[in-house]
Amino acid sequence: MQNYAVNPFDLRASEVDYQISRLTPCQIEILMHLVEGKRERDILPLLNINLTTLRSRLLTACDRVGVKTRWQLIGLFAIWKYLRRGFRG
Repeated sequence: MQNYAVNPFDLRASEVDYQISRLTPCQIEILMHLVEGKRERDILPLLNINLTTLRSRLLTACDRVGVKTRWQLIGLFAIWKYLRRGFRG
């Protein structure tokens, strides 16, 4: 685990890419749903997982990219999505 927190708004595009590349496909799928505005309870049946598993995967994702909160994680992912594919409201 890293001993510092990443501020997603202070990263360059290459650093954002690197941070997101550290996530698993499942973590990315969860984040895609959250960035689209879906709630946890709406994501659970889509991925066939329970709430504990979803929250555990988000916590592990925070550790992997070095952020302290899930909101920072979602912000980092939204920035990555914008930089890679463009923001589609």
